[in-house]
Amino acid sequence: MGCALLDSLDQLVELQDLDSRLARFREELGKIPVRRQTGAERRARGDEELEVAQKALADCETRQRQAEANLQDREAMLLQLEGKQHQVKSNEAYTALLAEMEQTRGLISEVETVLLEGMEEIESARGELSQVEERISAERDNLDADEKVLAKSEKDLEASIEGLEKDRVGVCGNLGGDVLSVYQRVLKRRQPALVLVTEELCTGCRVGIPAQDFIEILTAERLVTCMNCNRILLHPDKLRAEGA
Repeated sequence: MGCALLDSLDQLVELQDLDSRLARFREELGKIPVRRQTGAERRARGDEELEVAQKALADCETRQRQAEANLQDREAMLLQLEGKQHQVKSNEAYTALLAEMEQTRGLISEVETVLLEGMEEIESARGELSQVEERISAERDNLDADEKVLAKSEKDLEASIEGLEKDRVGVCGNLGGDVLSVYQRVLKRRQPALVLVTEELCTGCRVGIPAQDFIEILTAERLVTCMNCNRILLHPDKLRAEGA
């Protein structure tokens, strides 16, 4: 039984390698949706930031238009008041008219100050929007590039997984049902399912191996599992000696 079991152990080593690579590739594939979601969130935050900057500029421009309309109203009112100067017939009415004209000029001056401040606000808002647009554009370019990388990685991983799964079917077909059953049962509870033996210790759990079990591992009389962690035990020197 020794040679047959050694052949099975060689197959198990290959199977475990396939399973290890499959697990790693599946884990990497499983991370891709998370990375895509992260990218989508970054894109959404950029869109929101851009919208805020655009609204800030639009609000400044709206206030400026309102101030301009207010200025036009005040200037029109001043013209009307100035036109009444030759119509008043008493000193008292003329004095009141002059006072109203002066008040209107003061209001015009205030609106002109608002307009000047508004121009500065608009210029600042435009500068801020320009910076945001530039930053968001670069961010979108990076996200687009990341998506291309993710798409290629996803395609490559899926192809690798498909190939490994086919290889796994082939290896499993070469294994005896009993050996494969033990491996599958251990794999559900312990990973890796196969571990090496060093100095008569199971490297999976660091528990000592009974002398009789150790002898049977070396002679390949039967498939030996650790009495503590139930992993399949392999001796590397023995496998190498048999060309594994």
